[in-house]
Amino acid sequence: MEDKKEINIQFLNLLNEINKKLDRIEDRLIKLESTQNKMDTHIDFIEDVYENIKHPLNYVTNKVNNYLQYSGSNVLPLDHQDS
Repeated sequence: MEDKKEINIQFLNLLNEINKKLDRIEDRLIKLESTQNKMDTHIDFIEDVYENIKHPLNYVTNKVNNYLQYSGSNVLPLDHQDS
């Protein structure tokens, strides 16, 4: 009878340890969800900014590339010269 009682106590102690570990895991998951939500918001912001500047940036890039092809040079000329 004493052995069963001891085994039950050990089992309950083990269950308590497992429950504590599960609680810590749950706390970490909640923190991860919060961090993940912040990252999602940041990624959405970056995508929105990119969508707004994509076309002007492509326009400038194309103009520079056309100029370089037209001039036959891979070096942009200086607009001003030191006198």
